[in-house]
Amino acid sequence: MSEPESTLPEILPGAPTLHYEAPELGKNYWLIDDYLANAREVSNRCFNAKRWKKGLPYTNEKWPGMRTNKALKKAELAQLEALVKSLTGATSLWIPETAPGIMLDSNMAQLVGEHESSAIPHTDSRNLTRLAAVLYLSPEPINIPGASPSANAELTT
Repeated sequence: MSEPESTLPEILPGAPTLHYEAPELGKNYWLIDDYLANAREVSNRCFNAKRWKKGLPYTNEKWPGMRTNKALKKAELAQLEALVKSLTGATSLWIPETAPGIMLDSNMAQLVGEHESSAIPHTDSRNLTRLAAVLYLSPEPINIPGASPSANAELTT
């Protein structure tokens, strides 16, 4: 049995809209291969973490897999923050204060298994963040068409 067709209601004048900025390499996102000189060391440290917080499909969190904190050491994080500032022109980086019950994570390692999600780019809420840096530390990443299999850093604004 086919489903009946639905008609969406008309969008009223003055209704709020979501801002969309098309990705433009070198303007609002950057891909940097072989960024960390000690990528294997960082990867091993993250994969061998003892404490993990579970996400989907194990809990009602919105993110897949599991996470652990303090992925990068202080000097590694400072190096990444310096790169972010130089690429974006940002003079400072910070984690904004949020409403009660809303938590922002920073410097986290996230492990996502093959059956926990598909290969998707990292996104953050524009209401909560302006910059995000993601390091891909898989020692043998899956080759995804259109993506650099050796890429280990992505920065989006």
